[in-house]
Order: sequence, then C-alpha cells, then structure tokens
Amino acid sequence: MTPLTKKAITSVKLKMASVGGDKNLSRRRVLAGTAGVLVGAGGMAGSVSASESCAVSNFSYTIHANTPYKTTVHVIEGQQAGPTALVVGGMHGDEVAGYEAGNQILDWQIDRGTLVMLPEADVDAINRGTRHGSVGYLNRQFPTGREPTSGLAQDIWGVVEMHEPDVVIDMHSSRGIWGTDTEFDGYGQAVFSAPSAVAREPAERTVNKMNERFLGSYPDSYDFTVGETIDGSEPMLAHKVVGELNRPGYIVEVTEDNTDLSTQIQWTKSVVTNLLRAYGLETSYASEHF
Repeated sequence: MTPLTKKAITSVKLKMASVGGDKNLSRRRVLAGTAGVLVGAGGMAGSVSASESCAVSNFSYTIHANTPYKTTVHVIEGQQAGPTALVVGGMHGDEVAGYEAGNQILDWQIDRGTLVMLPEADVDAINRGTRHGSVGYLNRQFPTGREPTSGLAQDIWGVVEMHEPDVVIDMHSSRGIWGTDTEFDGYGQAVFSAPSAVAREPAERTVNKMNERFLGSYPDSYDFTVGETIDGSEPMLAHKVVGELNRPGYIVEVTEDNTDLSTQIQWTKSVVTNLLRAYGLETSYASEHF
C-alpha cells in the first residue's frame, strides 16, 4: 500500500468510526469533514468529491495515486441504515462488461444500506485493453492469510479493511460457459460462492431469477448456475474475503459467447442487484426491473 493511500484510508476510517461514538453526529457531517483530511493526506491520494441530499450522501476517494494504477472508490449511502457491500469491476482490462457495469452502477440510488464501488480495479489494463496491466495478474494477488502481493492489491485490500463490507461481489466476463461444451473454455453464466448454505442460498435465488427473467429465448446451456468454489484456496479477492474474513464473497461471470456487450452489462447489473437485495441493500435498479 502506498504511504499516501495508507494515510488517506486511515484518516477516513477514523472519521467514519467517529459516527458510532457520537449519536448526534450525522454521517454527512463526517464525510464533509473527511474531504479536508484526505486532501491533507496527500493531494490526489485523498481527493474527495461529495454529493449530498436529504436522502443520500455520496463521496469518492482515490487509491494508488500518482501511479498509472490510480483509481477511484465511490461510496453511495442510502436514506436508511443497512448493510455495506463492496462491488468490484475491472480486475481484467479485457473483460469490458465488468467495468462498464460498474460505471453504470454509479448512477444507482440506494434506498437502504451502503454501496462501495470500485468499478475499475486495474486502470492500466483497462487503458491498454489487455487482460493484465504492468502490475501483473491482479486477480491472483490476494493470497489468504498473507499480505497482497502488489501495491495495488494492497490498496484494494485496504478498501476492504476500511469499509468492512458485509458482502463482496467481483464482476467478470468469460468467453466460454461454465460446465458446458463451448468453443472456448470458461466460467460464464455462473455465480461462484462459498459452499456454505448461507452463501449459496442467495446465489441460487439470484440465478433462478435470472433464468426466469432473461434466458427463456436462449439455449439451456446459457442458464446461470451456482459454483461452490470460493473457499480461500485461490489468491483471488473473493477467496480472501471468504477465507480470511469469513464473510460472503461472490464472483459473477457472464458469457461473451454470442452475446453483445449491452446484454452482458444488463445481466451483470441484474445479478449484482439481486445479490445486494438478498443481503438487505435495496437499489433503484431492483425497484425498476425486479
């Protein structure tokens, strides 16, 4: 983790923690005060933009500043208190649906809970249009029980540690379809969860809704399924969340096989909003589409 990011995240965490100690202090006042703290922590590393209304409080901050990997974390708070979710896109620069869905999710309103968005995890790879940026294979830099193996991965994990999300969702796309014989091997049309019943049940409800709502005109091979593979055994973000923090972590995979980008994005957003609803976060997208 870069010193600027570490200082910025520590400052924000202290500010956020103060809410619990003063019942008369509104969260919007805390976030407004945070802006000055972050700017003082190192300029770009702590730059914050805030948008407030009587219903929600939104703000953003930058991690891994002053590097080609500089990226922005966005926080969207609902009118009602509730659980916190972290949703990540752009682990791979060539999986466009994930980071495009992430950027579109920034327009959602949250009725209940807090949504933390990192839509473009590997900005360098996204800018190159390649699977990996010069930081290497970001999606394999989160070993369970050990420090993440790159500065960028450490900063992303710092976001997890700061916000302490109740659930983490990592958005991907794949050339193939999980468990079927297609031209390309792959992981598409699957929601990967921990094997526990408490984690699997929201995933099963989500894939059932997806198949009922969107997949009727597609071959059966395009039906979404649940993969019970997130157990901490792989050095991936969702695995680290499950294996190290014992919290729900999901990997969402849509297929690129004979699907256009707009369809992939729609499916990704729909899976995410249904998983969020299962954990008590109500979104404007869910209200409009489900």
